Amino acid sequence: MTILQIPAAQYHADLCVPGMAPTLSSHLAREVLVGNMRHVWLKHSRLNPKHASQNEEKFRAGRALHSMVLEGGADIVQVAPEEYRTEPTKAEPNGKAATGWNNKAIKARRDEIEAAGRIPMLPDEYSELEHKACAVHEAVAREPDLCGMRLMPEFGNAEQTIITEVDGVLVRIRPDFLSHDFCWMPDLKSAATLSPDHFIKRQMIQLGYDFQLEFYSRTIQVETGARPDAMLIVMQDFYPYSTFFVRPSQAMQAIAKVKVDRALQMWREA
Repeated sequence: MTILQIPAAQYHADLCVPGMAPTLSSHLAREVLVGNMRHVWLKHSRLNPKHASQNEEKFRAGRALHSMVLEGGADIVQVAPEEYRTEPTKAEPNGKAATGWNNKAIKARRDEIEAAGRIPMLPDEYSELEHKACAVHEAVAREPDLCGMRLMPEFGNAEQTIITEVDGVLVRIRPDFLSHDFCWMPDLKSAATLSPDHFIKRQMIQLGYDFQLEFYSRTIQVETGARPDAMLIVMQDFYPYSTFFVRPSQAMQAIAKVKVDRALQMWREA
């Protein structure tokens, strides 16, 4: 097993270890199940040199939440709009201050931050994010099932890349958080959901979270001999950011196991 602490962009590009063969991620393994290997090839960064990276705007909010909750916001850079003004004009001899990402100067600063692999945020966005992170940490602290575990460095590691061979396939995973003893593996999600039941019925399987938890658990089990307690920490993405915990049922785990088995077989035979 190879354990690395590398940037997310390097992980998603499958450039984890120089000279290593292309690896299979959970996301691509779900695509394998569809059966169109050409489509999978097009989405694989290593197999398709023309593959486009993920849209930063689309994924920025999720990356920011993970950074704030799991890493204390280390990758976040606050940008004050009033410091970025438009070019002077007769009507605005000193230029007009930005009020968001709405002029050339502040957009250039945003792009510069993203190019450095960090996350630009406006002050009001950052303040809201702090409230969200607080809600998640408070929910974890109150949850009796977790036996005092916390999303903190003394309890485990955030955003590690793990590479190993599972059933003859070289795979890579990047758990949001993994305890030092490999026994607890929570995955943080933000969702516009009304309740745990609503989330399980409408999003758990449809978004492939059951598959992801099984794929990740299988990878950890291959190396340690034991399955981690894999769960989702789901934060409602509207105030007051209520947070709950979801574990797949035994029936859901059994179905996910079959799907992961099939995906690995299809990849081996491709």
